[in-house]
Amino acid sequence: MTSSRVMPLWVGALIGLAFGLAILLVWALNDRVPEWASQADESPVMAIETATPARRDPAPIYQDDLRADRENAIVSAIRRVSPAVVSVNSVRREAMPVHPTDMFSGREPRQSMRAVAGLGSGILVDARGFVLTSNHVVAGADDLQITMRDGQTFNAELVGASPEYDLAVIKIAGEVSGLPVAPLGDSDRVVPGEWAIAIGSPFSDLLEDAQPTVTVGVISAVNRSVLPTGENTLYRDMIQTDATINPGNSGGPLVDSRGEVVGINTTVITDREGARTGLGFAIPINRGRWVMEEILEFGRVRPFTTGLTGRFLNDQMRVSYGLGAEVPTGWVVQSVQADSPASRAGLVVGDVITHVNSRALVDDRARARSLFEARVGLTLSLAVWRQGSVLDTQLTLEEDPRARKSSGN
Repeated sequence: MTSSRVMPLWVGALIGLAFGLAILLVWALNDRVPEWASQADESPVMAIETATPARRDPAPIYQDDLRADRENAIVSAIRRVSPAVVSVNSVRREAMPVHPTDMFSGREPRQSMRAVAGLGSGILVDARGFVLTSNHVVAGADDLQITMRDGQTFNAELVGASPEYDLAVIKIAGEVSGLPVAPLGDSDRVVPGEWAIAIGSPFSDLLEDAQPTVTVGVISAVNRSVLPTGENTLYRDMIQTDATINPGNSGGPLVDSRGEVVGINTTVITDREGARTGLGFAIPINRGRWVMEEILEFGRVRPFTTGLTGRFLNDQMRVSYGLGAEVPTGWVVQSVQADSPASRAGLVVGDVITHVNSRALVDDRARARSLFEARVGLTLSLAVWRQGSVLDTQLTLEEDPRARKSSGN
């Protein structure tokens, strides 16, 4: 019976010791559990959300069209004018020289022809396909073609030309409409130092596409008269620019920063070796405008008459005729035709014209320049010296009747 009471006590002591050790073990483990293990019962969705990186702005998407920071005045001007710039291709047929063997063969020499191609540029001035260009681009051409910037090519025909002003108007053959038109500016407002943009088709025979080429410079000078190397034509009152003008640019536009045509690219100056000097010249568009209007209405620039003849009075002539110092420098009237602009202006033999439109006639070149822009219907303001008195009169130019008869009108 003694043994039966001892056994439970031992078992109880053993159980109590085991229970105590278990409590100590649990306490020790809880004290060493990492923070992430203590949150194991949290939602797995919340765990994913906390792991999501910070939100970032999407990368910018660059588009093909120009952004505002690239859209400057020059780019805008080019985009405004270039759709109306065309390539002008000409073909002139000319006889080839007779071969020496044919000259002495006893047979009639064989005459063969060859085609000479020419390249230039022009601007559309009317939605019906009228193009203003340089006369030397189309002079003597047997065939003309116009190529648009999108590559479309049209046959063209000559409307009229003015070799004196080196301008011509051609037209796309047939009926067309809705074509882009170049905006024309005011060349009288052009000043040295402002931007100048030359647009045209230089070396278009070497390029695959018909897109016009653009060069940029400044207006270097205005009212320049220039005689290009190897030429006999004196270009008066031209716009000078350092924007590069290459072969094929002739007839194309010189554009200002507003996107308006202020000149027609015409010629350059080269050195003795033929290298270009960076001096390019354009015909003022105000001249181009009235020449174009004359051609569109009459097919040509009508020659005008003043109805008088004379000569420039210089110091040498004054001494030869025994004239005193009171007689001013100017243009001496030597004859006046009856029923002419001069007679209607009241001019008589012996009058000295000293000013035309407020410009002094200091030499014969000044007189020629004063009449260079003259045309039928234009009224000139004249200052006239007559026997010690100064008179003011108006002379309106009329079409030369001899030219009217020769043209059959």
